[in-house]
Amino acid sequence: MTMSACPMCKKAVHPLLTQHLRIVDGVVRAYCSEACRAADPARDSGPAASAPVSGAAPPSAAPAAAPKPARAKGDRSTKVEAAPASKGAPASKGAPASKDEPAASKPAAAPAPAPSGASDRTAPKAKAAAAPSTDPSASPAATARASASIAAALAADAEGAEGAREDEQPAARRGRAGLWLALVVAGAGAAAALWWSQRGEGEPRAVVPVVVVDAGVDAPPPPPPVFVPAEANARAIDVLRALLTIESLRVRRVAAAALGRQGDAQAVQTLLDLLPNEQSEIAKLDIGYGLARAGSERGLELLLTGLRSSRRDVKGDAARLLAALGNDRAESTLSSLATLSQFRLSANEQLARLGNKAAIAALEKLRADEERPEEDRLRATIALGYAKQATAAEPLRALLADSRFNVGAAGALAVLGDPSARPVLIDQLSISSLRVAAALGLRRLEPELDAGPILYRLMPDLESEKDVERAAAAEAVLLLTGPASLAERD
Repeated sequence: MTMSACPMCKKAVHPLLTQHLRIVDGVVRAYCSEACRAADPARDSGPAASAPVSGAAPPSAAPAAAPKPARAKGDRSTKVEAAPASKGAPASKGAPASKDEPAASKPAAAPAPAPSGASDRTAPKAKAAAAPSTDPSASPAATARASASIAAALAADAEGAEGAREDEQPAARRGRAGLWLALVVAGAGAAAALWWSQRGEGEPRAVVPVVVVDAGVDAPPPPPPVFVPAEANARAIDVLRALLTIESLRVRRVAAAALGRQGDAQAVQTLLDLLPNEQSEIAKLDIGYGLARAGSERGLELLLTGLRSSRRDVKGDAARLLAALGNDRAESTLSSLATLSQFRLSANEQLARLGNKAAIAALEKLRADEERPEEDRLRATIALGYAKQATAAEPLRALLADSRFNVGAAGALAVLGDPSARPVLIDQLSISSLRVAAALGLRRLEPELDAGPILYRLMPDLESEKDVERAAAAEAVLLLTGPASLAERD
């Protein structure tokens, strides 16, 4: 039973432990002190109890209590209404007491107060019940109602003690409720799963086909696109013409030299226009080579002038470019350079292309000399292949697997007409810095080459954001799709 509030000062008062009580209209009022009880202006319907008394009225003195109304578990309402009086009980306050009414019990000692702060639910059996006092001025009906109300309060307090433990731990009660809810949900899920597994038992079930996919086997890639050579050739020419007008002098020179392979007049004029602005003697020789390859006499003059230069590097480069054009006027200068140890190998490489027998013999001797550096011996082997010496074919095939020398080896084998170079040359088309040399080798290997199936390695780079990359791709497309004569010169 919970605490109630004093009607006067509103302090918390336990209705069964306080000594200051008053019965007003059949309802027990509990006060915190005698001063509050005396100050209440409400009229008593029975005598004020200054102390609880022991004992209870005999069964004949009080009417039977009405059935206790149902209430929520844990309800601790402090206001206790008196049970209704029997029909035969007089209602007049001043009526004399009936002879059936019991005499007042002797006062008993007040129960010991509960410890400070202790709950009224901790020890309900240790509490003493308060019995109504008798007074000649109290009406039988009021006295009976008071007795019934106190008895009902005691019964309610005893019943409330049963749920005290649960009330003191609401979190635990909620936890147990959650556990029960989880168990119910789990049980329902298990029942649903059992029903699902057994549904339609005895009936034929549909067979779902299972497709087994071997994750270890990749789907074959789609075949590469095949381009029309004539369309690719026209697109490459458009790209090179567009590059002739850009600001970079180097890119303009590369594009003009590529387009000049087929004697294009615009390309030749662009190369001529670049000459006055070029300061480098070596770069001027490159322009001269492009002009000479395009059929311009001005280019040949530039190269011949380079042979008379006082600079050995300019003289050697001019001789190399003349040899690439097949011009034997480079032979005298190259032979002179071959007498010098630092230029001997490079000079003999160019002389061998001109068919110089002394240079070819020197290269054969160098290739067979085990004491010479490996790089020098392999360079001699490649030079012999470009000189169309069949003895170099076998060692050149072995070099196709060597990434250091397979570019030169594949080019030399193409000159020899060896088809083993073809796969390597096709792979090199995908590398921007190697694709022009690879296209030259493929066209020398197969003058009637059908380039449609391999152009996919070049066509995407015609749209590259890098100017030099676009120029190299376009030149390679020209070599593969134009006349075979374009590949006669490097």
